Amino acid sequence: MTADEWTAVEAMFHGAREHAEADRDAFLERTCPDPGLRRHVRALLAQEDGDLLREGLHGVVAAIAEPEPPAHREGQRLGAYVLGPRLGAGAMGDVYRARDVGLGRDVAIKLLP
Repeated sequence: MTADEWTAVEAMFHGAREHAEADRDAFLERTCPDPGLRRHVRALLAQEDGDLLREGLHGVVAAIAEPEPPAHREGQRLGAYVLGPRLGAGAMGDVYRARDVGLGRDVAIKLLP
């Protein structure tokens, strides 16, 4: 997550806390178009008051972090494709460079969570 995304999550978290619990989801839907960021804010809001924050940054990250993808995907074969290095990751999956062995060209493949 980028610094700008963390700043947005923090602002939405504090904004949501100003609303009644029953109104928080509606507030997040109105103010945040990114479902991944909303998920992070909801994870923070779901914690009992203060418990998560007493654990510091490591507790926050552990509570909302997605599990890491398997580290050794490079070299795995998926049909006609051989996976290369991971190019990026996001809320909707991981993107890998891959080689189409049948056509002899590089492609990008997204693996969904």
